Amino acid sequence: MKPSAPALPQRICVIGTSGTGKTTLAHQVSHSLMIPHFELDSLYWEPNWVATL
Repeated sequence: MKPSAPALPQRICVIGTSGTGKTTLAHQVSHSLMIPHFELDSLYWEPNWVATL
């Protein structure tokens, strides 16, 4: 019996220092894997940098 191929990831998290290309990498990976891309800042911060509660 032939082993099945591993499933593609449904989520990834790209973490790193400012200015290192995290967003660019995340866009490329999400496009390649055909999964949505969300920036964590957009989920945490409201307009004018007010934190969500």
